[in-house]
Amino acid sequence: MLSLIVCSTHPLLSAELRQNVAQTIGAEYEWVTIDNSANRYSIFEAYNEGARRAQGSYLVFMHEDVAFLTQDWGPKVIRHLETLPSVGVLGVAGNRELHRVPVGAWEGKDANKAGDAQKAEPGEHDRAEG
Repeated sequence: MLSLIVCSTHPLLSAELRQNVAQTIGAEYEWVTIDNSANRYSIFEAYNEGARRAQGSYLVFMHEDVAFLTQDWGPKVIRHLETLPSVGVLGVAGNRELHRVPVGAWEGKDANKAGDAQKAEPGEHDRAEG
């Protein structure tokens, strides 16, 4: 089972995500929603709390403003993690910038200055560049 962990600040977005997941996941799942509408937690604290509450074998940390376009993505994620036991983390991010080197994510005023980025053309964001 997948545990979908969301730090929620906007109930409307969370409802849209729930509908999108129900239509696309294709696997057993549970929601672990951390209400952060009062800004009580950092994103890290919220995700750690979600991990403590989760009952699933696989934890999926996600923002509430995403939309899944792939049908039956849940079994694909599970199959990938089961066939590659050395993989402990799988991440997906949508972005219109391609980075020449792997970059991390962080909070702060200079967060948008990470790495050596260039603007991507539509459809290019799923292609690696080296």
